Amino acid sequence: MPLVTFIPVDKHIEVETGTTILETANKLSLTIPASCGGKGLCGKCRIQIKDCLTPATPSDKKIFSPTEITDGWRLACLTKVTTDITVILPPIPNKTITLIDFGAVDVIVKSEIETIQASLSKPSLDNQDADMERLEKIIGREISSRSSLKVIQNLSRELRKNDFKITAIMSENELLGIAPYLKEVPVLGLAVDVGTTTVAGVLCDLKTGKSLATASTTNPQAIRGDDVISRIEYAGRGNKELQELQSLIIKAINQIVKETIFASQMKRENIYKIVLAGNTTMHHLLLGFSPMNIGVSPFIAVRLKGFEIEADKLGFKIATGGKAYAMPNISGYVGGDIVAGINAYKINKSTKNILFIDIGTNGEMALRNGNKTYACSTAAGPAFEGARISCGMRASTGAISKVGFNGKTLDIETIDNAPAKGLCGTGLLDCVAALLDCGIITETGNFAEGSELDSIPNAIKKNLTKKEYIIVEAQNNNGNKVSLTDKDIRELQLAKGSIAAGYKSMLSMAGITEDNLDKIILAGAFGNFMRPKSAIRIGLLPENFDLTKVEFVGNAALAGAQQALLNLDERKNAEELVKEIEYIELSGRADFQTFFMETMMFPNNKLNV
Repeated sequence: MPLVTFIPVDKHIEVETGTTILETANKLSLTIPASCGGKGLCGKCRIQIKDCLTPATPSDKKIFSPTEITDGWRLACLTKVTTDITVILPPIPNKTITLIDFGAVDVIVKSEIETIQASLSKPSLDNQDADMERLEKIIGREISSRSSLKVIQNLSRELRKNDFKITAIMSENELLGIAPYLKEVPVLGLAVDVGTTTVAGVLCDLKTGKSLATASTTNPQAIRGDDVISRIEYAGRGNKELQELQSLIIKAINQIVKETIFASQMKRENIYKIVLAGNTTMHHLLLGFSPMNIGVSPFIAVRLKGFEIEADKLGFKIATGGKAYAMPNISGYVGGDIVAGINAYKINKSTKNILFIDIGTNGEMALRNGNKTYACSTAAGPAFEGARISCGMRASTGAISKVGFNGKTLDIETIDNAPAKGLCGTGLLDCVAALLDCGIITETGNFAEGSELDSIPNAIKKNLTKKEYIIVEAQNNNGNKVSLTDKDIRELQLAKGSIAAGYKSMLSMAGITEDNLDKIILAGAFGNFMRPKSAIRIGLLPENFDLTKVEFVGNAALAGAQQALLNLDERKNAEELVKEIEYIELSGRADFQTFFMETMMFPNNKLNV
């Protein structure tokens, strides 16, 4: 079999002839961006072949210049291994901004997990009670058969190892673990936001409620597509593909376990609970449920209710008897992440008119009006994460994160003030808003032409070509040419139009208008970092909306997952919350299509970005 060598990481692997470079990299857990899931559409999986050049595909020729083709540049998803080959990987960003912080929520610690010190009488010919019965007498309750089989199998050994003095870790009637006979036995839990793009977690002390450590990682399922539809399609190919996606997300969460344990100087054996919040597709892939039927009308999930299972059955590396609980979902496209956010900030209990939007790959949102709560979802796509944008990238070193029009030129800021390498989501939003203000982009999303250019400063319009606007010229100090194409603008229009049409449909359903809104709550990494003025300028948020009524809460899904981790009542509240929310299926509403066509256009007013 051909040998593939990756540099500069110096990793090698033999693969079957015909395996793509992208598949080969995945076998070694090497990350190569592939927003389209390896279909040759996004042009993100760029690699350079050092020797044994393979013929360039038509897609390669569209992405790379003739010189780059000659120099060995190819798309990893289309390049097949036919002989021994050396592949040069693109540099990995040395810093990526990931939102772990979340707005403060009040949590009364009421964990169902408790520690009970138990000093048992020793067996004798006069006392031949079984070890389990002996323990039950001391703790004053019958131990459920739902307890971990492994914990029960080890019970006799642990009792004798500790001279029949132990601490029982109990979750109501379930025995989760056996620890030494100590007054203070650490009992930990992990709350996790299982995002389509990013996975974030917080390790907590279940006795005090204190947050001990946080960590995050990119969702490795992105190698099979950056949106849920791509992953649904991949999982639908068969059990092997479904298991692959499940294995990838379990591995990512175990990495968060590892990092939080290291940071807090605790032990993974003391983690007895994991609470997970994610959209319905992430929920299914995590649990190994096929999401196939979510992807086709009428969008039916395998299960919407909350789901608890022994953690080790999913492959989580925590306490042997630990439990994993996945938050309940509302529908096939409104998941436990929104449920967690609504519950965390008690939106469903408010008497005000509140619009809650989690801006990300999936445009999930909720509206509170009177005594009713509505929820819906739109296919926003990954543009806000910088994906499917020609020069798009994650929010990492060198990403253009802020753009403004000062009346003469564009003011540009990059993360870490590094040479520009691309556009992250906030930079994309700002850039379009700024180019709208200076007249380069028109209401329709087209680039200005002819007489439309007359009033635009020369310093601005000189960078405009027929199909793109050059934001930054190529630099010698590791910077790239960064431009915005007409296709990029369309991607943003689709994303912002779908979200705006979604909340307009909910407002219409509730019989109110944007003027009746008392507050807009924005959640998610993008929502936390974007500038509201830019969002209003492009029509993502309502025109002329009072910015003082916009509240940023950060990672609401993680806040809600943590709340459910620390308080059993909050978990029950979330289950009840799902029952009272009225889900709106937008695909069957004529007004959504009307709103969508309207909101694809940009507002014609000009604001200072």
